[in-house]
Amino acid sequence: MSPGPSAPDAGASAPVRRLLVGTLLAGVLGSGAELLLLGHYETPFRMVPRVWLALGRGAVLWQIAAPRAASVRALRLVATLFLIDDVAGGGLHSDGHTAFALEMSPELRGLALRSGNM
Repeated sequence: MSPGPSAPDAGASAPVRRLLVGTLLAGVLGSGAELLLLGHYETPFRMVPRVWLALGRGAVLWQIAAPRAASVRALRLVATLFLIDDVAGGGLHSDGHTAFALEMSPELRGLALRSGNM
């Protein structure tokens, strides 16, 4: 019986993992700075993305300091929260844009009302 394909060297993926974690950290820091500069903290509800980003920073720093299975699970959980928040935030921004468009032009209906949302 011939042996199966050899497992890839675990050390070969280390540079790629470091690059991905570094890219994630840069994205989390950049997004947090952007939200801060845009004033995305006027209400407690608008602070939710900043809370998720703080959790993301913590998970990334944990992964950098002690790369273990638990820190990878934390990164996966935070990534899932980011996805949920992105969908919810997109919907909230779309609703806000629709309300603003109706204030500016109350006669808008249907596709004309939603055309600027995307």
